[in-house]
Amino acid sequence: MSQEEGRVAAVCVNDKRELCKYPVPFATAGIYGFDGDRHAGALYKDRKSNEVVPNIRQITIIAKEVVDAVSKELNIIIPPGGLGENLLVKGFGDLSDLRWGEIFEFEAGVVLTVTGQNDPCKKIMVYHKLLVKKIYGKRGVTAIVTTLGIISSGEKVILKR
Repeated sequence: MSQEEGRVAAVCVNDKRELCKYPVPFATAGIYGFDGDRHAGALYKDRKSNEVVPNIRQITIIAKEVVDAVSKELNIIIPPGGLGENLLVKGFGDLSDLRWGEIFEFEAGVVLTVTGQNDPCKKIMVYHKLLVKKIYGKRGVTAIVTTLGIISSGEKVILKR
């Protein structure tokens, strides 16, 4: 098993049905996601099948390197949480090679398990009409909470493959 070390650049939550989430100093990772976040819960409605299924998309993690690169390329500003992510991380590249079961272990003890790649939705085109195309395959990953606790901005995180 290999390990890589990075940092949490931002922790973001929002309880409303909006694209953006907003930076907070820390968030509590409960059994179904971040407390107070709209994506937390035991179940969710799958966009493709329209069925209510177990929530394996509790937390979204995006690479800061991707946000910075696409912002520069398209000459736009995407704030932390602007793509609907709960966690903006740095130090792991674009996250496009992560697969189901890989683990993010945070300095304070929280563990998140990757459940898949996160495809970009059309809502992010509010920043630029080409953003979906430019970020496709690099919009990060979804994860579930495996070990509960608090995740803080600036905290060290280990990716275990």
